[in-house]
Amino acid sequence: MKYQNFENTEVRGEGDDVDEDLRLLLIGKTGSGKSATGNIIFNDRVFKSVMSSSSVTRSCKSHTGNVNNRSVRVIDTPDFIFSTRTDFDSDSELKKALELCSPGAHVILLLLSLSTFTEQEMDFTGWFEQKFGEEALRFTVVLFTHAGQRHMRTLAEMIRMNPQLSDFINRCGQRYHEFNIKAPANRGQVTELIEKIERLISDNTNSCYTLDMMLETERRREERERRAEEEKREKEERRREEERRERIREEERREREHQMQLERVKIETENSVRRYIEQEKQKREEEEKREEEKRKEEEKRKEEEKKEEEEKSGDEEIESEHTALERDSGFKHVVKENKYIIGAGVSVSVVVIVLVFVLLKIFSSTQP
Repeated sequence: MKYQNFENTEVRGEGDDVDEDLRLLLIGKTGSGKSATGNIIFNDRVFKSVMSSSSVTRSCKSHTGNVNNRSVRVIDTPDFIFSTRTDFDSDSELKKALELCSPGAHVILLLLSLSTFTEQEMDFTGWFEQKFGEEALRFTVVLFTHAGQRHMRTLAEMIRMNPQLSDFINRCGQRYHEFNIKAPANRGQVTELIEKIERLISDNTNSCYTLDMMLETERRREERERRAEEEKREKEERRREEERRERIREEERREREHQMQLERVKIETENSVRRYIEQEKQKREEEEKREEEKRKEEEKRKEEEKKEEEEKSGDEEIESEHTALERDSGFKHVVKENKYIIGAGVSVSVVVIVLVFVLLKIFSSTQP
């Protein structure tokens, strides 16, 4: 890449008054063309610039020169978010960049590649807003590099085609500029850029974006994060407390249900026992009633048997009496009919008894 030599381009030496410098801070990711943009502004190879997928600029670099009769200081920076270096400290380098443009940056040139505006570029703009703060947007000009690759559409059309990019440009006050880093000899694009920068400085009443602003933004962000963390922790504590209370309510509800169930079981058990007792009592009463009926039937049967026996016994006595009477009648009749024979027999018996008695007497007297 060749640069034309202009007599009005010079390097400011140490000890010069830097308060009148136009201080520009270049911010962009790897491959956006930060170093090439700085070289085109100064029309000289003051920053190392080669096409590479990895960041060529390893640390912040500052260069001051005369551009269009205006002292300009440009701070070239590395990729703060997508650097592949393991030893890279983005916060330290960012503070160094703002220190190099002390007392502050009049304009922040945020470089975006229009031809490759992807989700990574949107992540980068999100990081920029978060890191530099909303206040930085009023000092920001979006610089679209690789402008020669936009084909048939205008820059405004391509911005409108991307709602997220369009919204970001609106937050930057619609300040953007088309810059073709493939055409370093095109000094018109540099002149137009310087004019836009000077208008912005005038609108901002020559104020600057300072390191203190970034530190304040960082402090506010940390405070927001701290409050957010506290709110998150408090929310988590409230959630846990609510869960604890909910568990207590659930346990109390279960305990009430358990007690109600126990009460139902108790009532059902008492009713069952009561029914059982009543049934048993009823069974005993029925059993006793049956026993009483059986006893009465037994007594009745015995009375009947006794009555039958008595009746039978009476009949037998009567029959016996009848038989005795009949025998007595028959005996009397026999005696009556054989009274003479009987009388004779009795007489004979008396005589026999007397004879036996006499013989016994005689026999006893003959014995010595």
